[in-house]
Amino acid sequence: MPTRLAPLDDRLAVVFSRPLLLVVGAPHSGHEAVRALLDAHPQLRLAPDGHFTDRFAVPLKDVVGDYNDGLEGGAAAFTQGDFLHLVRTAVALSLAKLEPGDGVRMIGCAAAVHAHNLDFWELMFPGLTILHVVRDGRAAVAAALDEAAAEPGGDAWYAAADAASYAWTDATRTACGFGASRPERCYELRWEDLMADPDTHLGAALRFLELDAGAEALAACRARLPEPAEPRTTLDGRAMQRLLQHQGPLLRQFGYAS
Repeated sequence: MPTRLAPLDDRLAVVFSRPLLLVVGAPHSGHEAVRALLDAHPQLRLAPDGHFTDRFAVPLKDVVGDYNDGLEGGAAAFTQGDFLHLVRTAVALSLAKLEPGDGVRMIGCAAAVHAHNLDFWELMFPGLTILHVVRDGRAAVAAALDEAAAEPGGDAWYAAADAASYAWTDATRTACGFGASRPERCYELRWEDLMADPDTHLGAALRFLELDAGAEALAACRARLPEPAEPRTTLDGRAMQRLLQHQGPLLRQFGYAS
């Protein structure tokens, strides 16, 4: 007999039938902008970052743990597999709101990169694909400082610069490490290359994803490309020296420094 939940079951089935794409990147590296322009592609539906791992899975883990601790008698506790399924279902319920039609071949969202969260995503969605957006870490830190309330050159300003720099390094290293062992499912896209020649680099990304890279599809995505904008903040010598101490290897790896 049909139930009130039957339509939701059908929408979940549609989501689970599509490959999952995560558009990831360090803070202020452009991954959300890339997510937005890719969402204009007729074969893609990509939601903004739902923070499923940090704002949903983490507190849910505590709820499940408290529930299990309070069980008495023969009641069965939730297992780790049950917990993964709960989070996976919540993700799918959210993505189902994108209403992917028959022409949509891939569905997903943006996702901030935190240590180990890509491994968690893969536990929920084995075989997922990653599009890693990389931006010059110095520009990412400067962009973060544009939003900081601290007075430039003060202790709080340098602390904010250090925090932004470490966040970029940790996120970029995590995504690189994840992709290194899964090259067939991970694509790296430099933000600067996309802005300089969108058709070439967006087309290459779409071909990697085995999606239409024709003129009409590229034009639909390109229409959402943001205007080039440089950070207002300038990093002084002290901030740059501290930044290069840990960003240096990754900056050289991606051709941002020699």
